[in-house]
Amino acid sequence: MWTLYVPVVPLWAYHAICNRGFYTFTATNPGIKNGGMYNVGKMSIYELLPPESFPKTILIKDQIFEQVTDQVDKAGISFPLIVKPDMGMRGILVKKIENTDQLKKYHEQLHLDYLVQEYIDYPNETGIFYVRMPGAINGKIIGITTKQFMCITGDGQSSIRQLMLENPRFAMQISRLESATDLDQIPSKGAKIYLQPIGNHNLGTCFTDGMHHHTPELEQTIDHLCRKLPGFFYGRLDIRFKSWQELAKGINFSIIEVNGCLSEPTQIYDPKYSFWNALKEIYRHHHIMFRIAAENIKTGIKKGRFTDDFGEMVKHFRYANKISKLAGKLHLH
Repeated sequence: MWTLYVPVVPLWAYHAICNRGFYTFTATNPGIKNGGMYNVGKMSIYELLPPESFPKTILIKDQIFEQVTDQVDKAGISFPLIVKPDMGMRGILVKKIENTDQLKKYHEQLHLDYLVQEYIDYPNETGIFYVRMPGAINGKIIGITTKQFMCITGDGQSSIRQLMLENPRFAMQISRLESATDLDQIPSKGAKIYLQPIGNHNLGTCFTDGMHHHTPELEQTIDHLCRKLPGFFYGRLDIRFKSWQELAKGINFSIIEVNGCLSEPTQIYDPKYSFWNALKEIYRHHHIMFRIAAENIKTGIKKGRFTDDFGEMVKHFRYANKISKLAGKLHLH
């Protein structure tokens, strides 16, 4: 993945010179800490959204487990539910929890602030990239990613492990899933088993370019949603939904996450994308990001300073390293 971003360094250097500062990008989304590039809690972004637009979510800090279960009950969140670090990334340590025992194991092993979130059982998930230039009447969609979850169909004879080995992409996930799933169970014939309910390509989900789903009605709905986020001009909305027609109408959907400047144009992971096409998309998105930041700075929005933001970046990378290590140790069974 990182090989895609090395060639982007000259673009960042160019904009740093033009805008007299490396941390110009923090002005892109002034309503989100650090523009949403690093060291920002997911809960602080959820709190900007209309309550009806995202799943019931609570933040768990340094609490004993009995307090956690009390909070979950008071919030009206039932099993199965989703847990994830408040400052997570790339789907690391995001888990679907089936019962109290699994929740307790997650709580006792994590030692980080995390979110407990209502599980949204809509069949579809998408990543929609939205941008709006400061002062513009409307924003627009510049990218749509469709997500195909890891799913196997039982034949009544083969174990989940054996069925996964038939698909090279699924086979790569076996070692990761062993700690959370009984891979030796044999699904009944015709039974569909969703192995990973989290829509992240690192977790086996297949991403494809979905811009053919773009319609003026969908763009208007997404623009209406994003305008409700103060100081949000650039980023990706990850959305669970029932159907494309209903999403366009603004019904039967839930925003799973809002990502700011760190957002990737995830359609680049479509197997049909070449390295050069993916790089072109990244350049296009980052150029837009810096244009938005420059316009916001003209209106008086302050850009980040080296004395503050370098330390924030260091904290971010240390945290990323910590949760990556934890991911290999977490066991729920």
